[in-house]
Amino acid sequence: MRPTKRAAQIAKYQQCTQAAQRGDLTELLVLAADPTLTREMLATIAPSNRERDADVELVNAILDHPACSEGIASRYTTHHDAAIRLRIATFPHLTGASLQILATDADERVRDSATAQLERSNSIRTTRGWR
Repeated sequence: MRPTKRAAQIAKYQQCTQAAQRGDLTELLVLAADPTLTREMLATIAPSNRERDADVELVNAILDHPACSEGIASRYTTHHDAAIRLRIATFPHLTGASLQILATDADERVRDSATAQLERSNSIRTTRGWR
């Protein structure tokens, strides 16, 4: 008997949860490369912001995933790797507190990118009358 789409999604979500609980990096990398993961599944396997030493390869795979949202990406504003923080500073549609944190980053490239994003965001709001 073939499982329903809903049953398959539940099974995939459980797989994500179990891999995250085990911290199985190999499985987490495979899951992060799966384009069928939903945003909720991706959030489950994405290490939290408190884990500054989250594996760089895993974080990059998560940021590359089509379901990666601003909320997931913003988890890495304080990641130890400047290249990750730079990716976050240039992440599409990132706004607010995350950009403000990155605008004070120790790395000049990160600061400059975040500042430019903030200026673009403020410019868009001003031209649309959102002030």
